[in-house]
Amino acid sequence: MRKWMMVTIASFILVMWGTFLYAYPTLVQGVDNDAYFNNYENWVDVDQSGSISAGDYFYGILSVQNINVGGTTVWYQGANDQFSGYFLIEVASVTDPDNDPTTADSTITFKPYSGITDPYGILDPTAGEVMALYTDTTTPFEYNGITVADDIAKATDGTLWATLTTNGGYWYTPNAPLKPPGGGNKVGTSFAGLYFVQDNTGEPGWKLINDPLEGIVNANVQVYFQSEIEDYGPNGINGTWQFGSNDPATMHPLPEPTTLLLLGTGLIGLAGIGRKKKKK
Repeated sequence: MRKWMMVTIASFILVMWGTFLYAYPTLVQGVDNDAYFNNYENWVDVDQSGSISAGDYFYGILSVQNINVGGTTVWYQGANDQFSGYFLIEVASVTDPDNDPTTADSTITFKPYSGITDPYGILDPTAGEVMALYTDTTTPFEYNGITVADDIAKATDGTLWATLTTNGGYWYTPNAPLKPPGGGNKVGTSFAGLYFVQDNTGEPGWKLINDPLEGIVNANVQVYFQSEIEDYGPNGINGTWQFGSNDPATMHPLPEPTTLLLLGTGLIGLAGIGRKKKKK
């Protein structure tokens, strides 16, 4: 009996902490998971003003390199194990205290794209979708392809993992210049708090968590991230992408209720065996 209980608990630990060998991002249930990513994006200056303003939009691609839990890597990107995606956000409002678009004191707030259809046909703006994430075992992610459309196609040609929305959450960039200086300079840090729209992750649920570094909205969300943004200048990366950024996204999948029950039963059983042995 005791041996069976030990096997049960060992199996539980493997389920919670084991890593998958195939194209599905490993997440550890019951704790914060930090996904480290890079993204590449473009700004569409709708009103041709030369400065970021309401109604403009940004779109881009992203790739997750690894997922860490407590400083330990539980999943990492491989040649045939990709976790990537696409996003599209619209500028909802801009606050420029000194009316000088060249100084880094403005706050840019984003919302789901207001058009009926996504220009690249990936997201459903009417559902509030701002991001789609995919798993893939075939085509490697790249950001210097022949065209922007080619890079987007390679970032989204896998199996849909989830789509996310800012509805009920937030996405903003404080202390940013509205006229990006170019030349690889940092132009701000974005903060986002998102909720799942389509959830194909297979996780039993998501704990609501709060970004400790974000100090304006202070909302509990299902996924949050900070993203340091750099401007690559007018020619971008090989004439393809104008901006790039990186930093972790955090999510907290809930444990399976049946798994928790199994663990509790196993611990109670072991406690009972210990008491019996001591009494005998």
